[in-house]
Amino acid sequence: MKKKARGNSPLGAFTPRETRAPCRVYGTDLEQGALQQMDNACRLPVAVAGRLMPDAHQGYGLPIASTGNDAAVIPYAVAWTSPAA
Repeated sequence: MKKKARGNSPLGAFTPRETRAPCRVYGTDLEQGALQQMDNACRLPVAVAGRLMPDAHQGYGLPIASTGNDAAVIPYAVAWTSPAA
């Protein structure tokens, strides 16, 4: 069986935001990977605002100890909560 190329979804292609959602970083000396993941997360079309907590660290898809979307299901967003929470 031939594999489909990544991004071929029946829902359409993913298009990142031109400008990222606002983000506030509460810590210092955070892992570069966590900062890059938060930047990527703030470019998701469902991103409302981001917050990176002082104990944030790189996660599987998004940083652990971060917040950023409202009313969206992101399967790889382990430990990512709604800003309203």
